[in-house]
Amino acid sequence: MKVNSTNDNSRAGLTLSQLRYQRAMALVRLEMSKEQLASTVFRAKQRASSEGLRGLFMSNIAIKRMKIADYAFLGFKLSQLVFKLWKRRGK
Repeated sequence: MKVNSTNDNSRAGLTLSQLRYQRAMALVRLEMSKEQLASTVFRAKQRASSEGLRGLFMSNIAIKRMKIADYAFLGFKLSQLVFKLWKRRGK
């Protein structure tokens, strides 16, 4: 039975430059998804302000591009808004 030594280069991992490249690509993907989410929310806000709440829900393009996390985020923000309005009404 052969035991792999630490000097065996057949199982070498990624080089430092390859790790840096992988990290840079992951950060780029993260920034792109953040920008896409911000753009989707901005367009939804614009559409809702110009056409009311009906315009927000009738936008097929925004609905197709949104992910589950986006819906959760919008639901959270909407619940905060409703809570603020409810709190003001109680005073």
